Amino acid sequence: MRIALIPALLPALLLACGNKNDDDTAAAGTTPVGTTPTSGLVDADGDGITADVDCDDNNGLVGVESQEVCDGIDNDCDGSIDEEDALGAEVWYADADGDSYGGDDSTTSCETPAGHVSQGGDCDESNSSIHPGAEEVCDGLDNDCDSSIDEGSDGKQVWYADSDGDGFGDEKNTSSACIQPTGYVDESKSGFDCDDSNADVYPGADESCDDPSVDYNCDGYTGDDDNDGDLVSACDDCDDGNILVY
Repeated sequence: MRIALIPALLPALLLACGNKNDDDTAAAGTTPVGTTPTSGLVDADGDGITADVDCDDNNGLVGVESQEVCDGIDNDCDGSIDEEDALGAEVWYADADGDSYGGDDSTTSCETPAGHVSQGGDCDESNSSIHPGAEEVCDGLDNDCDSSIDEGSDGKQVWYADSDGDGFGDEKNTSSACIQPTGYVDESKSGFDCDDSNADVYPGADESCDDPSVDYNCDGYTGDDDNDGDLVSACDDCDDGNILVY
């Protein structure tokens, strides 16, 4: 009778041993899946941030220590989405005149703000014909925003220096400009000054014998010259254009 009781007790003894091993394993520190070793709080996405502080515990890219990126998600759990410091945010420039170039007023954003463009450098946001790369023209403005005015533009004309202020310029002293420089005259004047240091000398001036050596009217002759070949100088001849009169 005693021998027959031993097989019947074996299952109970094995079950008791098994429960003991489970208790020992738990006591040894084994952590159930989906919890952290220290707190036992859930970290479903495995990003090291537990659900109690992770604003999206189903996304491993979202957490209080995550970098905000331009993706339409609050990556760093600060309550804001795609703010200025987000990875991928760009600088946008306000384009008030609609020429596709912005001025100094700028903002940083993941999306293009209304009225903004990606290109800056516009030196005049009130004029759409003025922007980097525009054609420089003769208008007294810096059309291409390179800090120079009317340089290399078509429409320039030649101006002649008028040092003596008699209204006639020196053919050999010129300047090319869109706007008349100070001290220069238009090339449309009838003839050039043969002596730009003497205001009494210019094309069409009255020939004078005050100084017979001077060609006052710039015709190539002086008072000392004999234009008609009668051997009498112009200043002494009453008609230096007629050889029979002297």
